[in-house]
Amino acid sequence: MLARTGQPYWQAESYDHSVRNDRESDRLKAYIENNPVKPGLVANAEDYLWSSAAGKAEMTLGSAGSTACATKLSE
Repeated sequence: MLARTGQPYWQAESYDHSVRNDRESDRLKAYIENNPVKPGLVANAEDYLWSSAAGKAEMTLGSAGSTACATKLSE
């Protein structure tokens, strides 16, 4: 799809980063959610099946009241 056959897709190196406040956390979440948009995999972050932006709806898991982000609900 990206015409990168035989080439690495992921960055070779990563680094740790401390998140200091809510504003920076929101900025980093937006950056991560928009990663599939930048190379043209989808037009909008919400369109990427495995993105946390894809369904921001929460599901309840059992009686413990725990929640998890649903990436896509079956049709």
